[in-house]
Amino acid sequence: MHTERSCGDVVKCFRGRDEGYFAVMRTDGKFCYLADGARRKTEAPKKKNVKHVEYVGRLPQEVAARIANGGKVGNARLKRLLGEYQ
Repeated sequence: MHTERSCGDVVKCFRGRDEGYFAVMRTDGKFCYLADGARRKTEAPKKKNVKHVEYVGRLPQEVAARIANGGKVGNARLKRLLGEYQ
C-alpha cells in the first residue's frame, strides 16, 4: 500500500469521526493535515495518520501548486472542488 501523500491530493478518511473527503494541505512524515472547507477549515487543518486515508484524486494543478507553495485557498472554493468527489 502506497501511503505517501502530497499537497493537493484528495483523500478519503475511513477511520475516526472525520470520515469523508478532504484535501491534503501539508504533510509531515507519517501524518498529513487535511481540510474540507466546511467542518475543517484551511486555517486549522486536521492532523491525520496517512494509514487512515485513501488516495482518491488530485485537485486542479493551479490549486495544488498554490497549496504546495504555502498560498491560501478559500474555504468556499475548496468545498466546491471537493464536492465533485462526493
